[in-house]
Amino acid sequence: MQRILVIFFLIGLFVGCASPKAVPVKYTLDDSRKYVPINLNITSDKNHPNYDSQAVDYIYESLNRSNLFSRIRTSRNKYQYSLNINYSWENPMTLNAFAGAMISASTMLLIPTKNQEMHSIDVQILDGKEVIYSSIYNKLITTTFSMYHNVIEDRKNGINRILREFYEDIEVNKLIPRNSELNSSVNTVANEVSD
Repeated sequence: MQRILVIFFLIGLFVGCASPKAVPVKYTLDDSRKYVPINLNITSDKNHPNYDSQAVDYIYESLNRSNLFSRIRTSRNKYQYSLNINYSWENPMTLNAFAGAMISASTMLLIPTKNQEMHSIDVQILDGKEVIYSSIYNKLITTTFSMYHNVIEDRKNGINRILREFYEDIEVNKLIPRNSELNSSVNTVANEVSD
């Protein structure tokens, strides 16, 4: 009995008994450095409703917790800038991946199998109704098919990497103005009107 427990412990140790928990990236910014409020619309391709709903919820949570935007609104477009995100993923099942999944399934998931999934986030930024930026971010994410591993957390960690790349593009290309930029342009217009 002790040998069996030791074997289970070792398998759990090597397989990833504690899946890395996905934690949204949070930036520390004061209000003037945050981006202006945005409207947020997130959709998915609906091929895998359960997985997609968890990923879509996580994308919303990540954007909300990032602390980059002063406000995020998901219903009724109220703000000037909108962010449209379409999330999709596919699992190109190769012969090796299929064989590994069958072996893992036949051992009741005790023997782990690595799997590759392609995750995509199609992003559009709109200023009013005009599309000012459009891009597709792809990441190949490795997941583990195992009793001791949480595949959803692997996907969420992959989404974190994609969103970090997107955040960098927003900053480098100045796609969405910051509150301080908006306030300075309003002050400039007010000064011109008063003159």
